Amino acid sequence: MHKSTRFKSNPDRLFDCYCEVSTKYKNSAGTCVEKPWIKRRFPDTYRNKEILDSVPKFAYPCKGYLSSNDTVLFSFVLTNVDSKWTFGYCHRTPATDTCIVLLSQLPWHDAFFKIVTHLGTLFRIPEKQEELLAYLKALYQCKIDEQISIQFQINGQYRSYTYDAPDKLTLPSIPQDRNLTEYHSAVNVENMINLFASALNERHILITSRDLYRLSACVQALNTLLYPMHWQHIFIPVLPSDLLAYLQAPMPFMIGVPEPTFKKLKISELHEAVIFFADENIIRTSYDDVKDLPHGIVSSIKNDLKNQVAIGDSVSRAFLRALVRLIGGYREALEFNDGEKITFNHDRFIATRTTQYQSCLKRMLELQMFRQFIEGRLEMLNAGQGFNDDFELEVNLYEERTASRVNLQYAEWLNDMKTKSGVLIRSINPSLKLMYRGIKDKSKQAYKDWRVKVEQGSSQAQSFFYSRME
Repeated sequence: MHKSTRFKSNPDRLFDCYCEVSTKYKNSAGTCVEKPWIKRRFPDTYRNKEILDSVPKFAYPCKGYLSSNDTVLFSFVLTNVDSKWTFGYCHRTPATDTCIVLLSQLPWHDAFFKIVTHLGTLFRIPEKQEELLAYLKALYQCKIDEQISIQFQINGQYRSYTYDAPDKLTLPSIPQDRNLTEYHSAVNVENMINLFASALNERHILITSRDLYRLSACVQALNTLLYPMHWQHIFIPVLPSDLLAYLQAPMPFMIGVPEPTFKKLKISELHEAVIFFADENIIRTSYDDVKDLPHGIVSSIKNDLKNQVAIGDSVSRAFLRALVRLIGGYREALEFNDGEKITFNHDRFIATRTTQYQSCLKRMLELQMFRQFIEGRLEMLNAGQGFNDDFELEVNLYEERTASRVNLQYAEWLNDMKTKSGVLIRSINPSLKLMYRGIKDKSKQAYKDWRVKVEQGSSQAQSFFYSRME
């Protein structure tokens, strides 16, 4: 995993720490005080003070939610000193005054929500505390693989649990991806495009909701729809009430503000922010970012979402295809001189595109998340790694749909990439050979596989929605 991502490469463990955050404690005078604090954690050896001090305020971001009568699942994000993210997966029920929090460096929302739900069930039963500890120990010691399997014995009885890890090479799907499913439920197509355009301009984006699950899901999902790029600025899916200063930050942000906290704000002081009211599906912005996007980008998203049932990866793929049309031409701007590393030519990136795209692409060059995307691709290419992720596969499918024009551009690019000795760079640098060979050979099969996934997703989604109706 390259340095431009916010995710730590190859974490040592499935999770870093389990915390039980209570809302009440007795002070030195014996008086019961209502203030979140960590009353128990596992393992005791976890000593990251900065993170542990932050957990209580993120588990209970504002007082308006302390008396909730519903079970709440949500996630928060803490940014470490190395700019990598630690995720907090939370489960809280009205039956207790305690929030279960599992800290991990893995962005596996669906798997961890299942895990913390099980932990919450065990926590509520006094007779299950020994089993809870045994379950945690097994999780802590298990290997990180495509499938997380744990086994242990408790009171002579055998226990076994299995959780699926997300496939890094596939796009988020509905209904499998909880965040995207909730986002699609809360946001219509027009506002999805509005928020997408605002994110591509790296605005101050504020999302508010009375539901912590919806709040964190919308912020997390919006970020995933920027793939293959990643938001590089302030990212706080759930903002604690004592961190409101972040809303005055001069740099871009993507922040979720609980409704009780938002009601205390003066909207006039947030004049630069794009505000989305998730419960009402209303957006408030002084920008016309959608108008600044090439017309073909906007129409492609609308057409893809109009022509596809919102199941499987159809939503995430609609936005991926839009980004393919927008930045997929970065390949044509890659350059190589004999004995030197592969570089990215900014001027060539603009010059190879039509006039209607050029003004938008000039702005893209200024975006930190686009610069980090390019740096990440160059890093992998120069390391000889190559890549064949969904973005590159979709770029190739798009090129096949516009074969005559792209084949000419590709031939010209290869000619430009010849070295002084007349030997193609593909013969010298295996990374480019890997990049194009893998993608070109797999493109048609990838399209067939994608169609199969859509059909499978359709069947699964029907079962999902029928079960919700019953």
